[in-house]
Amino acid sequence: MQHGRSKADFLAATALQPEAVRRAKYLVEQNKIAQYRAKVTECLGLKAGNDFSDAALSLTASVLADNPEFYTIWNYRRTIFEARIRDQGHGPKAVIELLMSDIKWLLVSILPLNPKSYWIWNHRRWCLEVLTKLLLASTATEPEVTAAATEKVKQVWKGELALVNKFLDMDARNFHAWGYRQYTTSQLHTLQTPASSAALTTAEFDYTTAKISSSLGNYSAWHARSTLLPAYLAATNQSLESLLDAELDLLHNAMFTEPDGQSHWLYHKWLVTWATQVVAKEKVEEKVREEIELLQELRAEEPGCKWVIGALAFLYGVIEDKAKVAECVVRLQEMDPDRSGYYATLQK
Repeated sequence: MQHGRSKADFLAATALQPEAVRRAKYLVEQNKIAQYRAKVTECLGLKAGNDFSDAALSLTASVLADNPEFYTIWNYRRTIFEARIRDQGHGPKAVIELLMSDIKWLLVSILPLNPKSYWIWNHRRWCLEVLTKLLLASTATEPEVTAAATEKVKQVWKGELALVNKFLDMDARNFHAWGYRQYTTSQLHTLQTPASSAALTTAEFDYTTAKISSSLGNYSAWHARSTLLPAYLAATNQSLESLLDAELDLLHNAMFTEPDGQSHWLYHKWLVTWATQVVAKEKVEEKVREEIELLQELRAEEPGCKWVIGALAFLYGVIEDKAKVAECVVRLQEMDPDRSGYYATLQK
């Protein structure tokens, strides 16, 4: 007996339980959907009526917690903030506090829902832009207070950089976080002295080195490196030739370690293209011939790697060896006939 029921009754009830559980879950889910739809309908109604009240702001937060990709509601939320800024009844201090609260809300409640959401990062960026303007504008006529406000703004953006560090520690390939990182450092550069700005550039360049060392296939880190390299050259005062040699050494390690990886080959092509624009032609040709010799060695070790042959086709194109380019293209078309048309363009 099971609590007054026979064993047969108990087993019968147990057999039915999975379906009952599924039904219960379905009903719960349907109830959530109904509640969400009701909130959306109400929120859009408030938007249509230009309602900028606290209740409307609270409702947008509730909808976005359910669906952080609802860009129309994000736009409505920003419209409410803009109305507060225009409203003389809301002083700058009140709006600043509201923005700070929203920035915290995004971090605690919304970003964890989807760290790769464009709309979340976009709204955070907007909040910080407006916050920066308000902090600086409210003290523009008082030099000493302005300096203090500038320092406060700088600390806000440094905090954002620390935040992005945490997100990239969790997922080093989160391209939204990488994009936001570049935006954050661009804001910091506007607030720094030349020396501090150079130090920031160097630190960011070193950061890409660390991320690439952890994962050679981190495309976002390689891309960020390409945006930093010219400024890094100026910040460190090293010779262009020594910098190119160091970058090529880094690439050679990646190529021989992971010949089938895509990210470093794309950076290699970018680096050589950049070099043709900033280095004397004869020096570029010398470097390119050295690269060709090295990649021929890699090709001998990895004859089936299309990335090696593609890089060789590009390098032969730089030194205008059309016959060698054609030879590489034919081999690529044999290896990858589905992209035959694309490879044919390499000869142009």
